Amino acid sequence: RLAAASFLALSASAARYVRVPTLGEAYGASAVLRGNPDLLPETGVSFDLGARADGGDERDPARASGAVTGFARLADDLVAYRRTSIGGVRPFNVGEARILGVEVEGALDLLDHVRAELALTLLDPRNTDSDVESDLLPYVARLVAAPSLEVYAKRPFAQAPIERMSLAARLVARGERVADPAGLIVLPSQTWLDLDGLVSLADDRIAIRGRVANLLDDAATDTIGLPLPGRSFHIAGEAWWN
Repeated sequence: RLAAASFLALSASAARYVRVPTLGEAYGASAVLRGNPDLLPETGVSFDLGARADGGDERDPARASGAVTGFARLADDLVAYRRTSIGGVRPFNVGEARILGVEVEGALDLLDHVRAELALTLLDPRNTDSDVESDLLPYVARLVAAPSLEVYAKRPFAQAPIERMSLAARLVARGERVADPAGLIVLPSQTWLDLDGLVSLADDRIAIRGRVANLLDDAATDTIGLPLPGRSFHIAGEAWWN
């Protein structure tokens, strides 16, 4: 990591890894997530290079930050998934694979009441030893974008023990994915909107969170293409103490 300037930091890393198949991947986790006891451990090397910039401090009416990271992963016996004939999924080893990508994130704070964020991931996931027509890795979206907008207030009421109140809208957009190594089954792109609320109390030791997931009740699927519930409502409470 290198501090190139007071507002700019550069970073780089290189690593070698070994990933042993999980118990669920080896023996199955459900009727639709089948196991494969013949899976080999995944090995590979990874590299990344990034830059991060921060502008402004707590006293400024507007503060911005952003980061860009490029990365590459070269894997042998990559553990991936493909659709089975009964409609489930089963892991398998991809002999050689490479994943190139760029991640971009940014944030903007205005007047200590509004915060906008953006996270964007671009991927090029390829099976580099396949002789099939499509060399895209199954169940990997090449584009994921997640912008959000939050309106918040710190100590909104002088006489109440409320430290922070906020309401945030978060949009998630995911590109289409192939579901088989041949690229014949394509899962469509999808977009959904979540609404989150927060009230924190007692010096941030108590938090009450609420969420409306998939606010517009759009059709959505999970990572391996199984359908997710439509609009749903969630509430949670948290407490911290020493």
